[in-house]
Amino acid sequence: MTLNELNRALDLIRSATGNPELPLQTIQAFLIIAQKQGQCTVQDLERGLGMSNASASRNASYLAVGIPKKHRGYRLVALKEGYPDRRYKTIELTNKGKELVSNIEGI
Repeated sequence: MTLNELNRALDLIRSATGNPELPLQTIQAFLIIAQKQGQCTVQDLERGLGMSNASASRNASYLAVGIPKKHRGYRLVALKEGYPDRRYKTIELTNKGKELVSNIEGI
């Protein structure tokens, strides 16, 4: 990927979220989720980004429905609580997230 293509991909992500100042770690979290094709967990984000569980969970929430009273979500992913252990969450791309991935791959 060229630098121009990388810049276009970043523009697509920021456009999809409506946030021109979207933090790089949130962008990286989305890309890890996209690479795992819906088979991602919060723990995968922790390992892939070298961040704490709280930071990984927060970034996943930003990409999903957001944090009530603090931040509206981007609805690019959906979080699903594990069963029987609710602490274990899987992360899947929504249709909006899949469309964004398709647009990025088309660059």
